[in-house]
Amino acid sequence: MDVKDHNRKAYDSRRAIRAYSSAGGLTLQEELCLGLVPKARRRSVLDMGIGGGRTSEALCREFSDYVGFDYSPSQVEMAKHAFPALDIRLMDARDFELNRQFDCLFFSFNGIDCVLPQDRVKILERVASHTAKGGYFIYSTHNLAFKRVQPWLNRLLVAEIVHPWRWMNLLSNRLRNFWKQRDNTMSGWALVNDPGLRFGLLLVYVDMGKEQQLLKRYGFETVAIIGNGKRHFVFDADDVWVNIVARKIE
Repeated sequence: MDVKDHNRKAYDSRRAIRAYSSAGGLTLQEELCLGLVPKARRRSVLDMGIGGGRTSEALCREFSDYVGFDYSPSQVEMAKHAFPALDIRLMDARDFELNRQFDCLFFSFNGIDCVLPQDRVKILERVASHTAKGGYFIYSTHNLAFKRVQPWLNRLLVAEIVHPWRWMNLLSNRLRNFWKQRDNTMSGWALVNDPGLRFGLLLVYVDMGKEQQLLKRYGFETVAIIGNGKRHFVFDADDVWVNIVARKIE
C-alpha cells in the first residue's frame, strides 16, 4: 500500500481544497514556536506542505526569503493563485533538492505523517541537508499517546461516525480504510485512520520520546514541544498532535 499516494488523492479532493485554503494564518501554537527562532535566524524559510498557502503570508512577514511547496497539484495551484508573487513549487518532501540551506524549515499540519515511517526518514534526511547549522526545524506530528488512538485502531464503529447528516459518508470511508491500519506501537508508531477528511486519511502517529531520538540521529536537538490544545510548552493525552521546535546542532 502506498500511503503517500492514498493521502495525496484525498488532499487533491474538492473537500480538501476547501479545508486547506489560504485563510486562517498561523495557529497560536505555531506562533509560539516561531517565537523561539532568534532574529539572526530569520533570513530564509522553506515552507513545506503548504496546502493552499495558510502559512505563506505569515512566514513572508517574518523571513525575507521565502520558498514554499506542496505535493498536491491542486493545493499548489490554489496557493499560487492566492500568492502569485511568491516562490511556490510542486515538490515532494521525500525527495526535494534545492541545492541550498535555510535558516528555518516549517512543516505544518502534520504533513510528515502522510507517509510511512520508512519514508519519514527520507524526509528528515532532506530536512537535515537543507537546514543551516544552528537553523531550526518546526513541524507538527500526531501524538501516539492521544486518548482516542486506541479506539480508532481497534473499533470499526467509533463515536466520531455518529453524525446526523454525514454518517453514511463517514461510515463508507471508515469501512474502506479501517482494515489498512497498522499498529506498531512497540516501535513507536501506528498508522491510524482518524476522523480527518471524514475518515479519508491514513496518518502516522508517533511516540514523542522515540521521535526526539530520531531527530537526534539526523543532527537536531529538541528545543520545545507544545500540544495542539495548549497555550504553553507542554503536551499530554488530550493533544491529538504536537508542534516540535528542533535546532540543527552546530
